[in-house]
Amino acid sequence: VEDSFNADLRKKEMECLIAYKDALKDEESMLKQRAKVDWLSEGDANTKFFHKTVKGNLNRNRIEYVDDMNGVKFSGQHAPGPDGFSSKFFKSAWSIIGNEVCIAVGDFFNNDRLLKEVNATIIALVPKSISPQKVLDFRPISCCNVLYKIITKIIANRIKGSLGVLVDESQNAFIPSR
Repeated sequence: VEDSFNADLRKKEMECLIAYKDALKDEESMLKQRAKVDWLSEGDANTKFFHKTVKGNLNRNRIEYVDDMNGVKFSGQHAPGPDGFSSKFFKSAWSIIGNEVCIAVGDFFNNDRLLKEVNATIIALVPKSISPQKVLDFRPISCCNVLYKIITKIIANRIKGSLGVLVDESQNAFIPSR
């Protein structure tokens, strides 16, 4: 007959539990030390270990989609701006953010104020070839905020009718009819 209240058994169980926890701590410490040694020897070298680490970091830090409060997923980040939001996000969430966007655009045109964050642009260099060597081998792409794109589109549509007078006839790039 087992005695579950036996003091000797409880003491023995407690000793085993403490020994087990100590063994786990020792194993964790050993694994951390091994990881540091691996990183110091192979971390910055062009090795399989380095590429596996970088790939793991990219996968861990990737944002596949964003959920709103109702559980609607926003994905398909085609040409996101510096703030990380694409035009698809603005279209999907228009019922929530549309009023604020209209107020911000109206504030720009009525008060000549543009928030510094709206004017923030990231210039990305996209390679034109497989192994670019020179600056000319890259194509600069400006990643602007969607709010900035909305404002510039409104301005472009407003001056479209006068563009023929403003731009010299020798210039063809900006006038569709030339």
